[in-house]
Amino acid sequence: MQLNWPPLQPPPLLVGATGPKTLALSGLTGAGTILTSETSPDQVRAAVEHIDGGPGHEIVVYVAMSSDSDAAPSNLQRWIDAGATTVVLEPAADRFDLAGLFTHAASSTQRS
Repeated sequence: MQLNWPPLQPPPLLVGATGPKTLALSGLTGAGTILTSETSPDQVRAAVEHIDGGPGHEIVVYVAMSSDSDAAPSNLQRWIDAGATTVVLEPAADRFDLAGLFTHAASSTQRS
């Protein structure tokens, strides 16, 4: 397969990883590491120690959200303080009011 219009620069590679060896490899080979919604803030801190990706290495963590209070900035800040550069809100499978959840998170979160 060949792209008709390949990008001038290859897109950055983000590596999904959980174990210590894969986390270390993601730091060496990827522009970022993706952590699952099972990852607590303490586990983010431990993962960052294994990754050692250097400056600019992205740490993306998915955070399971079951209620609007889960999306409160003070709650999300725990993952950022632990080393996450991007927090992705992952609503519960039975959550139907997604607009309310994301509006709550967006309206009270400030980007620096």
